[in-house]
Amino acid sequence: MPLEKNVLWRSEALADVPVLLRPSAADEHCDMFHIAIADVLVDGVGAVWMEDDSDPANPANTAQLACGHVFHACALALHFCTNDMRCPVCRRGLPDRALIQSFAPRMQDALLAKTAAMHLDNVQDDDVADITVDLSVAAIVRDFMFEVHMQYTTPAGADASVRFCTPLHLSPDAARAAPAEHVDEYCTHRSFQRKFNKHINKTEAASNLICLSLSHPLLPTVLHSAMFDARALQLFADAGMRISLSSGIGFVLPVHSDAGVRLELYLNTDYIKMACVQNMMQWQHYLLT
Repeated sequence: MPLEKNVLWRSEALADVPVLLRPSAADEHCDMFHIAIADVLVDGVGAVWMEDDSDPANPANTAQLACGHVFHACALALHFCTNDMRCPVCRRGLPDRALIQSFAPRMQDALLAKTAAMHLDNVQDDDVADITVDLSVAAIVRDFMFEVHMQYTTPAGADASVRFCTPLHLSPDAARAAPAEHVDEYCTHRSFQRKFNKHINKTEAASNLICLSLSHPLLPTVLHSAMFDARALQLFADAGMRISLSSGIGFVLPVHSDAGVRLELYLNTDYIKMACVQNMMQWQHYLLT
């Protein structure tokens, strides 16, 4: 990593705060804790801020804001996640909290766990014992719903549409399907695949428009693909082309099989988990205020 690196940390309102990351000077103090930045240890997050290209021997632990105030990067990131994106000293900045997924990937898990733990501590302090944040992947996966929406023209020339959906579960293969892309393979019910191919085969390919969508009670929006027709679906399967879902959260890979075209689903589980937990925490915050 270069000695200095300019990054953008994003708020929940999708506005950016510019931050200069650099190694700390020997006598440089954190404006939050008023001790040397080299001596700061953020419980649950650590003492070293790790970008993907960080040099462990010379980490860029100092985060300098546009106002000139400097902080340990771990401390400032945690402040941005739990309070707002204003400078802790002069209060310049944004009134919104930070999106954890805008930070360095190597820091996201620790920040997510620490933020959730701090939130639960606050809930318990307020004597609200029936609200919890479940970080388990299994608890999130069980509420996924994958849906196909098809519009087509009947033999009589009438316009018609059909929707059918299926829950998802992680593939029995525990290893990531594509580790470099941070995605896991998800399986659908076989009855869903049979129904999908039944409708594909009984309608004219040119008149059959298809849209794929993924929903979850804790996601603020439904994720969907672009519209395509049945001929394009066959071409995607022939060429091994992916059908992307919105927000870059994953993709669908059509694959030829004995039963027709099988839809294989690949999702970024870590990203979805963070999005679900953040949305849950926001709702809990609204309920408690």
